[in-house]
Amino acid sequence: MADQRTPHGRELLPIIDLAARGNSMAREFIDNLNRTVMETTDGQYLRGVMHAAGAEGVAEDPILAYAWLSQAANGGHAEAASLHEAMSKHLTREQIVMAEAIAPSVTAIADSSTTGYELAIMVLAEEMARKHESPETYFVLGYMFLYGPDAVIEGNRATLFGCSVQRDLTRAYAWLSLSAAHGHLSAGKSKDRVLELLTPEQVNLARNYFALLENLHPPRD
Repeated sequence: MADQRTPHGRELLPIIDLAARGNSMAREFIDNLNRTVMETTDGQYLRGVMHAAGAEGVAEDPILAYAWLSQAANGGHAEAASLHEAMSKHLTREQIVMAEAIAPSVTAIADSSTTGYELAIMVLAEEMARKHESPETYFVLGYMFLYGPDAVIEGNRATLFGCSVQRDLTRAYAWLSLSAAHGHLSAGKSKDRVLELLTPEQVNLARNYFALLENLHPPRD
């Protein structure tokens, strides 16, 4: 009896195509592969291809695609390395920075609906907070999320390590609350103004996020 083996590399592409066309056996195979082999280079390559093409119910997301392919390529997957290099010629520098930021942790969100941008912004904001641990840094992060692309610091558009930030009132509230908890004089009034703009659902999300940040950056005695 011949040994069975899991399809890999280019062999996965027709299976992805069949699944996208509604083939139930191919769909089941892809679902099982997603659940069981995300720690393998073939699984990472598959996920990268799926995000690059927006195949089989997976959102098209070049940042996530590049991050997954990066993981597979670093593990020695030749086809992933080739596609990774090809993608690098079509992504912006900002997209590459974001993808490289999330690549080490991307396997942890295999079943998450979090986008590449959202994950990258969380990682980069936390990196900035840890690099410049201070109430002022937390305030700046809150300010950036409050005003998004319109945020300006010292005459220049504010970015996270060169990456633009979209307006996000829940994150703005959380970072401003953290800044206030650390004693920043202006942060308290700013977070109260943001609070007035939030829906009840957003308030819950913002307070949960603040609780997470406070655990990561507890106020000093």
